[in-house]
Amino acid sequence: MFHNRHVCRLDPWPDCLIRTVETLSQPVHSALRGPGEFTVRGVLKHYDRVDRLREIAVLVLFTCGRHDEAPPANGPRRPALRRAGSSPARRRG
Repeated sequence: MFHNRHVCRLDPWPDCLIRTVETLSQPVHSALRGPGEFTVRGVLKHYDRVDRLREIAVLVLFTCGRHDEAPPANGPRRPALRRAGSSPARRRG
């Protein structure tokens, strides 16, 4: 249910997505995020590079929509991203 709502809302999933999910490395995923999907307990728990975003020397398009797993509008990172020099463009629809 979770993946059908936040990973891919298509039914059925495209073959390329199914192949990707089937070949993901569970040991690597578990080391980075931890054993569960909803609480990060792995090595990425305290990973933060917002302070270095200004070092990116090329244009970057960051997109996030209402059905995403963690939309920026609902998270604590949005103000930090703005302070780091982003200029968000919003489009609703």
